[in-house]
Amino acid sequence: MALEDVFKAGNIVNGLLIGAGIGLATKVLAPGASTTAGGLLRPVVRAAVAVWDITKEAVATVAETASDIYAEAQHEVAAAKAPQRQPLSDAITDL
Repeated sequence: MALEDVFKAGNIVNGLLIGAGIGLATKVLAPGASTTAGGLLRPVVRAAVAVWDITKEAVATVAETASDIYAEAQHEVAAAKAPQRQPLSDAITDL
């Protein structure tokens, strides 16, 4: 199996092993690199999580609004299809 086949396989175990190997190699070869990378990545990850939360709330609000509009439209269509009943007094005067 060639090295490129390991990356193409899409196997989660292979990915975890490769990630663990890179992490271990980074710790052994350049101990300060992992703390520097962690310090740089932490704000990026925090910002990504914040954007995810805001986006999730916005999508939920839009979905709820769309659902309300759809329900109102269904109610209006059902009301338009229902036969209009006149009070008896109006029916008599129309004759």
